[in-house]
Amino acid sequence: MKPRILVLTKLFWPEGGTELATYLVVKDILSKHFDVAIISGTRSPEPDILKHARYIHWGVLEARYKPIEWIKTFVGIGWIGNLVEEADIVYIPSHTLIPLTIAVRTTNSRAKVVLHLHNYQLLTYTSVVLANREPDVATDIIVELEEHKSLLRALLAGFGHYINYINRFVALLADKIICVSHRQCEIILRHIPGIKNKAEVIYNPPPPIPTINKRVSEEPTLVYAGGASYIKGFQILIKALAKILRSTRLRLTLYSEKLLQKRKRL
Repeated sequence: MKPRILVLTKLFWPEGGTELATYLVVKDILSKHFDVAIISGTRSPEPDILKHARYIHWGVLEARYKPIEWIKTFVGIGWIGNLVEEADIVYIPSHTLIPLTIAVRTTNSRAKVVLHLHNYQLLTYTSVVLANREPDVATDIIVELEEHKSLLRALLAGFGHYINYINRFVALLADKIICVSHRQCEIILRHIPGIKNKAEVIYNPPPPIPTINKRVSEEPTLVYAGGASYIKGFQILIKALAKILRSTRLRLTLYSEKLLQKRKRL
């Protein structure tokens, strides 16, 4: 009988972005060595995952805001209590569910807990670390204000920064912490040195890439898929374009947050 692993993730592919990595890890790696069960807030996951794992939709994970989600998951943990008790390993690749480590430890003290970090949720409420500044309360306020243009959300993010310190404590309770790059691991360990012995760097598996027979155009083309997002670097793109367009013309393709394609010839 294979050991049992429980995957707790807010979303599952095809929803989200990093969820693609979770899908590939489950399908190509975990399912070959474990009896896998997935609990997620996605109602319609990638259909072929059902060949590799049991899939349970948990409506609590559809909550939009992290503090509300944290409260709902702790209150409703009994609904998935049996699966937690049966698990040998609990794998948490979703940054919003890091606090569930406490509930897992309380429900099943023998289970190993693995956190898979795809961002900097351990350090900031917005899960973002800005270049050339410390991950402090000002960082969270700046990110929230620039990303959503809402002063109220920015101020709430300031309070959230201190609430988020629970994640640093939770990290100390995990058995293993996976980072997706050496740079990410370096930044996190600089601020939470207590997890050094449990941190490992494992790159995300690459997705299948189809062969595309496309004739290369002589016209310079730039594709930017970050939309108008501040944390994806839209403001840097604008500065770069101002310099590029002084010496050349190009075709620019932008993809918005709603995945609607917009083209403009520059």
